[in-house]
Amino acid sequence: MSTSSPLPSTEVHCLTHRTVLAVRRCDGCGAPMCATCDFTFPGEVHVCPACAAAPRSESLSSGRRKLLVGAYILAALATAILGLTLSGVFAELASSKGPEQQVTDTLLGALMFGPAVGGVACSLSAYDRRLHNPPAVWIAVGWNGLLLAVLLLLAVIGSFS
Repeated sequence: MSTSSPLPSTEVHCLTHRTVLAVRRCDGCGAPMCATCDFTFPGEVHVCPACAAAPRSESLSSGRRKLLVGAYILAALATAILGLTLSGVFAELASSKGPEQQVTDTLLGALMFGPAVGGVACSLSAYDRRLHNPPAVWIAVGWNGLLLAVLLLLAVIGSFS
């Protein structure tokens, strides 16, 4: 849900009390509301009376939904790269010797860790401790976290060989 903020200095009236100026917008539906209609919940969540009485059934805002889609795309990419790595597709690149080895190792590391770290970041950004998190958010957090843990474990094992 969006972060509630005071309204700009323009004259916006409360949706319920048409003669009273609004002081902020509802985090649930975006409706302008006056100080009387402003219900504040823990975590500085401000909602109007309608949203306080009957919260929306849709639990993901468009921003959280975009982050969740990004997390799943990055998780799929990281899974594909991990599968290719474990199948030996990059074995020839990793076995080269000489000064270009450091460049190759750095590029392979970025190719593997970039999507995993980005997926963890997106999935944790879609998670909101103040709101309901559907199973899709938990799956994204778990999948991306597991991928990152496996890649870190493989990096640690590889550094000893």
